[in-house]
Amino acid sequence: TARAAKRVKSEHRLALTGTPIENRLSEIWSIIDFVSPGMLGSLKTFEEKYARPVERGDEETIRKLRAIVRPLVLRRTKSEVAPELPSKIEQDIVVPLADDQARLYKQLLQQVRANVMSEVEKQGVSKAQLQILTALTRLRQAACDPRLVKLHAINAEWNDDTSGKLNALREILEEAVAGGHRVLVFSQFVEMLKLLEAACRER
Repeated sequence: TARAAKRVKSEHRLALTGTPIENRLSEIWSIIDFVSPGMLGSLKTFEEKYARPVERGDEETIRKLRAIVRPLVLRRTKSEVAPELPSKIEQDIVVPLADDQARLYKQLLQQVRANVMSEVEKQGVSKAQLQILTALTRLRQAACDPRLVKLHAINAEWNDDTSGKLNALREILEEAVAGGHRVLVFSQFVEMLKLLEAACRER
């Protein structure tokens, strides 16, 4: 998509984004390279000169990069654009795991910890990053709902009541719907949304 956009002939270019850096610093390089080609050099140069030092926490490089891109960035905040909107209210709800879910989580934690430590000993931390991320994802899935972990031998035992998070969310949704409110629910796991959809349809 970026390559195709950069091939478009134009007198002026404008990039609009709410997340200039979502996953990695190279994303802002791509945006700036579209708006002002060559300003940050090639991607390889950018990664060596800015991305890697920034990832290591080099404050001086962070300041330099901010100074370079600042003239190209117009940042609009809610208070400037729509001051009449109320302040955002954030509420963190800590949801305990259901009993069976907690047992699965502990069992899974022992397994993935052993696997990760084994890979780290064989390859070192930098080369075992994929295994580490995979392990963290599996633990996050187990914390959402045991059915996401795909342990086929025992999946038949799990249901909506064995997910602490799904139980808590159902209560929140029931209260919201009773109050005539609309709700948007987000999850990083599509399978979690499918389970939630099924639970909502049942009700």
